[in-house]
Amino acid sequence: MAKVVSIRIDDHMEEDAGLRLPPRKAEFAAIEAAIIDGEKSGKPRPFDFDAFIEGKRARRGRQ
Repeated sequence: MAKVVSIRIDDHMEEDAGLRLPPRKAEFAAIEAAIIDGEKSGKPRPFDFDAFIEGKRARRGRQ
């Protein structure tokens, strides 16, 4: 059996949601820009994780 639910959003809740909107738009714009930059960067290159970690460990040992 279906139930009917009504929700009332008061002015405070509406204002609070409105204040969060601009930062969220900025976050999405930054993510979109990063994706576009990644797509423009060219084809992916193979990544050797073990060599990467070894290089980091070697650099740490020199410090």
